[in-house]
Amino acid sequence: MAICPTYKEYDDEKAMKVANHEQKSLNALIDAKINNLHYPLVTRIDYKGFRMLAVSILPIKGKDTILTGSSDGCQSIHSSHSTTKILEEISDKFHLSKHLVKGSGNKDYVELVGPFDLEFHKGTDHNIYSVDFSRLCPPDNTQGTQNLYCLFRPEFLVNYTEYLCSDAGSRFVSNEESHEHDEKIAKARDWLIHNEIPKFVRSCKSQQHFTPYQFPEFVDHLHCSGINVRYLGKVLRCFSQTEEHSIDWSFSVIIEITARTITDLIRKKLRDQRKSGDQKRREVLSEFFNSLFYFPDDDSQNANPQRETVKNAWKAHILPSICKKFGEDILKQGYSMNDLFHFYFGEFDSEFNAEYEIKWRSQLENSKLKEKSNFTYLLERICGLIEIKLCDEVNKKISIFFDQPIHFDRSMFEFPAIHKNLQFIRKLEKLSKSSLYI
Repeated sequence: MAICPTYKEYDDEKAMKVANHEQKSLNALIDAKINNLHYPLVTRIDYKGFRMLAVSILPIKGKDTILTGSSDGCQSIHSSHSTTKILEEISDKFHLSKHLVKGSGNKDYVELVGPFDLEFHKGTDHNIYSVDFSRLCPPDNTQGTQNLYCLFRPEFLVNYTEYLCSDAGSRFVSNEESHEHDEKIAKARDWLIHNEIPKFVRSCKSQQHFTPYQFPEFVDHLHCSGINVRYLGKVLRCFSQTEEHSIDWSFSVIIEITARTITDLIRKKLRDQRKSGDQKRREVLSEFFNSLFYFPDDDSQNANPQRETVKNAWKAHILPSICKKFGEDILKQGYSMNDLFHFYFGEFDSEFNAEYEIKWRSQLENSKLKEKSNFTYLLERICGLIEIKLCDEVNKKISIFFDQPIHFDRSMFEFPAIHKNLQFIRKLEKLSKSSLYI
């Protein structure tokens, strides 16, 4: 299980972000082809709301083999001439600045490139290995503990020419340098927001490789442009400010934002059932999906209590979570709770259809790419992100536009089998005892 290295609290969601950074930064270093540097093999496993990194065993022995960095929680920070050329190459590839740090057990400051907890070891086989990559990229926010998990992407650093400090916001950085590091971070974040995001929006409209509603391809393009998913609120704002061909892209961003928000809530629900079996987890999922998505259309004049229950669930959980995860930008675009509710349910609920017609139908007339309902896209994207399979009956219902909401029961959900991953881990464990290194 990934554990967030905050000093005061344990947070599963932040821990998952740290695990993402670990693998992402390792991949970036491998792609950079740093000379004479070796790495472990790492695979990520998401299962029932949890995330685990499986790492091959390296021929290193903690403080006995460390050359540069800290392997003891910054009690002591090491620096060795043996890694000078490696650090210079990393600095040039990712535009990381040299800076001074001092561990709690150090008498003097040590000059490093990259984070102090990025470790370099001379293995018992005499190769140089690196481990603990999660903070390779500098933070885009130095407030509180956000410098541990709100980080720039490697793709942004490669193209951004000013050098940034991986340890910006850390209490171990020299006080004389910290303010300068923070200013450079703020400048880089402004550049990303005001230059890279508009450039990304323009590229979406002109590229031919994928179209709106192709969500994995859209996110891949976002990442390749050096933009984190948490900036989708600002991406939506930028799409909304343009005049031509943006309605499908705006719809795609709204669906991606909502799907990722609901996925986080689902993962938490699953983690809360860590001691339960699959049947109980399916029951929890069906209750959660029904609380957000199911209310039968009532033709009578009486108020539909289930509709109000669903609407209150969106008001209490979904919109606040969206704003927390993606910022207030989505509200600035006029997407209030009612707007979102109409966006997903106005197509098949009589009470909201009239308002849906006013708010969305005229815009949909400009869409030539939309093949399914907003709700269908949302449900498919949630299942894709969380890797939950729906039974064939549900897949048939959501494959096209439909005019009735679905009532979910626990038989509709299937969890992906973990046994193949476990077999892979066992093979990894056996091989890592011999020569499973990069």
